[in-house]
Amino acid sequence: MPKQFKKAACFLTVLGLLTSFVFGAHSSYAMPKQKDAKQATKVLSNSELKTLDLEGVENVDNLDDLLLDIDWGFDFDDDWEDLEQDGIFYVVNDKDEVIITGYSEAIDKATISIPSKIDGKPVTMIYEFAFCGLEKTKTINIPDSVKVIGAEAFAWSNNLQTINISNSVTTIDVAAFSGNDKLKTINIPNSVTELGAGAFILCENLTNVTLPNTISSIPYGTFA
Repeated sequence: MPKQFKKAACFLTVLGLLTSFVFGAHSSYAMPKQKDAKQATKVLSNSELKTLDLEGVENVDNLDDLLLDIDWGFDFDDDWEDLEQDGIFYVVNDKDEVIITGYSEAIDKATISIPSKIDGKPVTMIYEFAFCGLEKTKTINIPDSVKVIGAEAFAWSNNLQTINISNSVTTIDVAAFSGNDKLKTINIPNSVTELGAGAFILCENLTNVTLPNTISSIPYGTFA
């Protein structure tokens, strides 16, 4: 299937980048907690972003070792098959929730608004590499039903400029938005508590980032 080719290409690219940057498997950058509840976010300037990139002492040998511990509620093995609706591929997990696994070229257009339900079931997870390699899309809207964004889910999209992350998202995995060199601003909502390594690696024009106070540390390679 087309998504398998994309997955292989994206996987090898990020694995090579993370190993070449030699980020430590136990390194992180502590963010001080805000005492004032009204100050829920920390906005990082371009100069601050540059200071977060080059720490770490150990080699990264396997991208799988970096992945967050996510319970997909579904057994992803070599034999699983996608369902499809309106150009979106998906599976239904043990909780009767939809996990989006890929897309067809038909939905690669200026704006993609991911549905909150498919076949009457809530869309709660976006699997690894699901929207990797979009060519035409400039804006992506993630609905309030989504809780998990998998590794490289929105990576390597040539024209992606705006990502609207809903306040329901709690987990963003490794390199989820990597390689989007037209992305300039990102606002990570207060609902997010887990951020994977290299989430914005090689987003070369990213100059404005808002991080919530719910994230206690910035993982290695986040803005490399």
